[in-house]
Amino acid sequence: MTGTTAPPAVPSESSSASVRTRGSTSVRDRVRHRLIEHAVSGVHGVRPQSGALPGRALPSVRLAGEPAASDIRIEVAAAWPFDGGELVGDVQAAVAAELWAALGEEPRRIDVRLARVVADRSAAEVAAAYQRRPDAESTPPEPRRAGPKRMAGASTVATLVAIALVAAGVIALRDTLIHLGWIGGAAWCPGVATALGGAHWSWWTWPAAVAVGVIGLALLVLAVAPRRVRAVPVGDAVWVSRDSARAREEMP
Repeated sequence: MTGTTAPPAVPSESSSASVRTRGSTSVRDRVRHRLIEHAVSGVHGVRPQSGALPGRALPSVRLAGEPAASDIRIEVAAAWPFDGGELVGDVQAAVAAELWAALGEEPRRIDVRLARVVADRSAAEVAAAYQRRPDAESTPPEPRRAGPKRMAGASTVATLVAIALVAAGVIALRDTLIHLGWIGGAAWCPGVATALGGAHWSWWTWPAAVAVGVIGLALLVLAVAPRRVRAVPVGDAVWVSRDSARAREEMP
């Protein structure tokens, strides 16, 4: 945003002495920050957001340039649904009007970035809103296989196997440190190796073999089984959970 102002009138000699006795006025950037945040927070569609870390709260304001911080960069959180172009224009106009009214300043540039989208409505309300759209019936339904899916059963098994391997590695490292004499204690791996080396055929061998075969077959099924879709489409590539879909059907 750019603009020009008329040059100030040159004071007379009699008024110059009076001005020197009154002093000068300076505005800190902190004041400009507060004014801009106040103006942005009053724009319809902008939602103030608190951040867990310093500097992550919205709206966020950065000032740069000379003179008088003429370049302004603003990050805001927008309430869904919104018109991006209209929201950015409203923020720029509000900031320019606030600075001109309070300080008589006209910034050279106001950049607005939509950093976050806030959806205050529940998933069921979003689904109902899409269902009420005039073009909802003309929108072809999304194929069910394209929606969000549950975590694969093989992922859970792989996680447990990974944890077991990490535990085995920790035990092996412990026995290595004991063998090097860096720590004290009795090693575990030699005892396990001795017990396995002395194993022989017993009555429980056949049931154990059958159990291992069943476990292997179950793992094979988990590895190739398709993941179940955990959501239902409501239009325009929007998916909601099954519980939200049921809640939508129960809404008046």
